[in-house]
Amino acid sequence: MGNQLVSLRPPPKPKWSPPLPSQIKINTDASWTLEGTGLAAVARNSSGSLVSGKVLFTHASSSLVAEALAVRLGVQLALSIPSTHFLFEIDSLQLVKLLTHSTTSTDWAVLPLVDHIRALTVDLGSFSWGWTSRIANQAADHIALLARRRQCPADWVRFPPSSFTHILLYDAEHAPT
Repeated sequence: MGNQLVSLRPPPKPKWSPPLPSQIKINTDASWTLEGTGLAAVARNSSGSLVSGKVLFTHASSSLVAEALAVRLGVQLALSIPSTHFLFEIDSLQLVKLLTHSTTSTDWAVLPLVDHIRALTVDLGSFSWGWTSRIANQAADHIALLARRRQCPADWVRFPPSSFTHILLYDAEHAPT
């Protein structure tokens, strides 16, 4: 139970890797601009199949705050999925360090979000934080971009856009075994 760090280093050959059969992996990302921010959380199982997901268009004061908002969205998503263990993958090393250690940030606006994320995870049971490369986080990155552009269909989980399906298939095919 609780907060455990998976890795502070992305894999040598950055590829999305599936979780163990009893786990759900949730990749989160934000596509940030001053005009608007797209947030995405993408949940997949051990076969790489899409289990669930959430998107949101919002505004954020910085890219770090946007990444934290995406992680909060991912934790909220996890709370709606029955599983015994969640792996959260984030492509912001700074945010992973903030979530796993009692470090501070020069971006004061992110600290209340980090506290809120920690409070939400109390109800998760077992979970881990991991840092991943942007390349291995393409699915969440793509959906966040579509959300920022307001081009993400409302039913994207049931009927994924072809551009997103291509990423899911690539990840499943090229996942390390």
